[in-house]
Amino acid sequence: MTAPLGYNEATLRGGHLPGVVNVLWADNMRSDRRFKSPSALRDLYAAHGIGLKADVVTCCRISERSSVTWIFLTELLGYENVRNYDGS
Repeated sequence: MTAPLGYNEATLRGGHLPGVVNVLWADNMRSDRRFKSPSALRDLYAAHGIGLKADVVTCCRISERSSVTWIFLTELLGYENVRNYDGS
């Protein structure tokens, strides 16, 4: 597979935004590949310092996993300030 015309992968660079907390996608899953319970997810995000009032922006490579994380946080756990970075 090739990159779309005009897309220059050389312009990509690694980095870290100040204040960012990385919660791995796999950490949302149980060992049997099912999603964790709401209480386990609540504990997971609390352990990373992400409380209900936190300002959260989810992102991933193609917004596939981050959109599911957005659903977990907003619809299942009741977080109020969550956005999904669609350009990720």
